[in-house]
Amino acid sequence: MLTRDLDRIREAYKRRHPEATRRAYNPSHPHQAEEKHTTTQDKHIKSIRYSGFDGTITTFTAASGVACASLSSGIVLMIRLADLLADGISMSISYYLSSKSEAEYEADERARDEWEVENYPEGEKFELKEIYMSRGVSQKDAKPAIEITAKGKIALVDTMMIDELEIILSDESRLANAIATFISLALSGLNPFSTYVFVLFVPSLDSIRFLFACILILARIIMFILGSLKIILIERTYSRAALKCCWLDVSQLLLPISFV
Repeated sequence: MLTRDLDRIREAYKRRHPEATRRAYNPSHPHQAEEKHTTTQDKHIKSIRYSGFDGTITTFTAASGVACASLSSGIVLMIRLADLLADGISMSISYYLSSKSEAEYEADERARDEWEVENYPEGEKFELKEIYMSRGVSQKDAKPAIEITAKGKIALVDTMMIDELEIILSDESRLANAIATFISLALSGLNPFSTYVFVLFVPSLDSIRFLFACILILARIIMFILGSLKIILIERTYSRAALKCCWLDVSQLLLPISFV
């Protein structure tokens, strides 16, 4: 049971209101709330944004080349579908394998720390003391803190993982993130090219300028949406996030436009 209202504390921080923060801490009325830094949906946002930006930018770059080559809509769609499939499989598999390797490394390091705590806890205590002292904590203050931490083996291992190795174990699903990467890249890459599907049914609109303009608009919208997902992770004002998204949008689309 926590003795503070986490939602009120976050709101006080957003307003930079010290008095509101103090009121949120009320030991006489414990607030039952679990401090969660991320949710299941939040864990996939990094993968979605990264692959989404990649899919959008590569699609827009391809559209720039298509505008110069004057290829037919059918040929463009076939080329882009094959390219997106290859990119999606490559990115998702690469993400899965790299995150798997990272998780295996973290598990090995934890196993080593657990063995050291079991067989020579004094060595871990000494390392922790050196870390604390390097951060400005006196030896006199560091020693009792370490002794208290060392009373629990799990607590000591967790502390060494974070303070010594700077490793925070994650419970993210590697497979779910890989799938999110593939889907985000596919959707963000296909959406701008949906214009080519449209002109297949309306041949009178099959104009290079019309197609390029539609792809530009759709790409900007997708990049703005992907950038705005940051608001879910960190609580910022929408206006500030929108300005950053617009700047990112313009800067990343400027290069391919220069080749048209």
